[in-house]
Amino acid sequence: MSSLSFFERSGLLSKPREFLLIEGNGVQYRYTSGDKDALLSVGGSARNYEAYPWERSSIKRNKKNTGDLTITVPYDNPVAALFEQVIPSFNLGVTLFRENNGYNETVWVGRITGVKFSGKKAEISCQSRSDELDRQALNDRYSYNCNHMLYGSRCGLNIADWSKEIVVEGIANNGTVILSSQITESDGYYKAGLASAGVVHRMITAQTAERIELLAQIEGLQTGDTIRIAKGCDRSLAACRSFGNQDNYLGFVNLPDRNPFANGLITR
Repeated sequence: MSSLSFFERSGLLSKPREFLLIEGNGVQYRYTSGDKDALLSVGGSARNYEAYPWERSSIKRNKKNTGDLTITVPYDNPVAALFEQVIPSFNLGVTLFRENNGYNETVWVGRITGVKFSGKKAEISCQSRSDELDRQALNDRYSYNCNHMLYGSRCGLNIADWSKEIVVEGIANNGTVILSSQITESDGYYKAGLASAGVVHRMITAQTAERIELLAQIEGLQTGDTIRIAKGCDRSLAACRSFGNQDNYLGFVNLPDRNPFANGLITR
């Protein structure tokens, strides 16, 4: 029996506390279930966890995985806020620790898959790591379009080489349109690219001179703020060539356009 298990079984000595670590894109959010901030030491490194009002669902364990997890937090929680407009472009990992009288164990590991807002609360849905490994899905598709994510590791492009900072000179259409005289590139140059403000990223859906349109607003953005915009890609071979990156193109431009099931096998 582990030291933690001993205290967990002791009604008199048991003083359980849970710690929630959410991390991604170089940022950590650390919460504890207690009414005071507390230190948790993991792997010889002690970090402070904030006393915060959160609760979780029970974990249903089975032979295949450790089950999914739902974390309920106030609607204005900074993690939930990342999902308010669109799904973040980066993964957020979740680790749940349980501590009792100085002994701790890792209870659950996974990632956030979505957030549902309901009144003053937000429900954060999480998938266990073992569930994710057990998932059956195709990584690449046999299609005209490139399979690589723009500026991802397989694409090979460095976003810093294809982006620049601009000053926001005007905001319209509920925050989805940004105006700046520093957007001087030809129309469509930034279409399907990214607009970034800190860790918040939004897809650029259209671009003309001195104007870009976003898929969703960047919360809190104001005139005079600085954002970074990156060149877009429609994942065609021509787009890859515009970057000089055609060697990394993973699409199939010579797909047959005749369907034998519709027209038969005999051609004339």
